[in-house]
Parts: sequence; structure tokens; C-alpha cells
Amino acid sequence: EQLGLRGLFLEAEREGEREAARQFAERAVTANPKLSWSAEALFDLQCKQKDWGAALESLTLLKRNGLIEKPAYERKRAVLLAGQAQEAEENETDKALTLAMEAHGLAPDLVPAAAVAARIHAGRGQTGKAAKIIQKTWTRAPHPDLATAYAHARVGDSTRDRLDRVRQLAALNPHSIESPIAVATTAIEARLFNEARETLQPLLDDRLTQRVATLMARIEAGESDDKGRVREWLARAVNAAPD
Repeated sequence: EQLGLRGLFLEAEREGEREAARQFAERAVTANPKLSWSAEALFDLQCKQKDWGAALESLTLLKRNGLIEKPAYERKRAVLLAGQAQEAEENETDKALTLAMEAHGLAPDLVPAAAVAARIHAGRGQTGKAAKIIQKTWTRAPHPDLATAYAHARVGDSTRDRLDRVRQLAALNPHSIESPIAVATTAIEARLFNEARETLQPLLDDRLTQRVATLMARIEAGESDDKGRVREWLARAVNAAPD
């Protein structure tokens, strides 16, 4: 029976019949929970369908039956919790915060979890808690979403205040390209075009990416509205390395 279910599962996968494939995998798991192919296949299908709750149950089953190592289990659980947190952030902030904080504890480098938790804390006026979460993740996995959340962690800040905050964040991971990009982005918003240009200057020769070239175009547009220079930078952005 288990061999037949595997054949039916593979056939459904080939045909793109995802729901049928899931049903065959579920039947195989019910017949033998310790069967690795079906438990792993069911987990993957649940993730593709963003059925986070069911995927968490399958992940627990994988762990219980010794089909996954602890580090992989914790990472995957963190990702699933972050997915649930993102879905709950708009309408169920308490639930979203609980999920995001558990995910952040399991995987401090997981950007979506840190971003959700930080945004909720910031929205409640808990700037210090939001900053601490972002700083912890920024040192491990700098990301533009974190820089944005950090810049806006305190309601009512001026663009200059936000720039000061982002400079502090960038200093925690000075060797990452995300640090100068974050500072330049915030400097442009504060209309400090000279600082934005100087910040990006070290990247223009050897580390030019699409975002860096686009930021240079924004600097030219905001500072002098030199359409020729803007077009030049946008043309370079097309051929620059992807971020």
C-alpha cells in the first residue's frame, strides 16, 4: 500500500495535481508515520500552500520520529512561525508578536520574524524593545526591511532623527553593503544629498548594484534635477549587478 501511494503521489506531482498529491502523502503518513518520504513530502506541500499550522504539525511529527535533526527542526519551525506572524500582524497583533518573538528566539538571523516583532513593539511605543530586536538581527543578517523598521521605530521622528538612528545601526555592521545603502536612503529622505553621495562613493567602482545606481539617480534628481545624469544612472542600474 505504501509503495502504491508513493507511485500515485509521484504521478500527481508530475501532473501538477498538488491537492491530490497532498492527499496521497497524508494517507501514506497515516499508514506509517515513520516513513520519511511521505512526511517530508507532506510538509513541503503544506509549506507551498502556506498552511502553516498543518506544516507545524508535520514538522513535529518529523522530529518525533527522528526524521530531522534539531538545528534543522528549529530553523524550519522559526520560518513557519514567522509566516504565521506575518499573516496575523495586521489584525491580531498580540498573536503576531508572540509568534514572531518565538521565531526570533529560535533564529535570531531570521529577518521576517525580527521585522514583525520590531514593527509591533514600535507601534506600541516600545522603541527600546524594537531597537534591541533589530540590532540583534542586523549584526547577523542585515536587510533593508530591518533598516526601514529601525528608522521608523519612534513615531514622530524627523528625517534627521531617523538618519541619526540609521547611522547607529549601520555602525553595528560596517562591512555589509546594506549599511551604506541604508544610510544613503535615509539621507536622501532628509535631503542631505552630499552625505548620501559620499556614503555611496566607495561602492561605485567595485560594488555597484542596481539599488546603488538607482539611489545615485535619486540623488541627482533631488539635488539638481539633472535629467541627463538621472538617465545615465538609471541606464547603469539596468546593467548593474542585482541586489
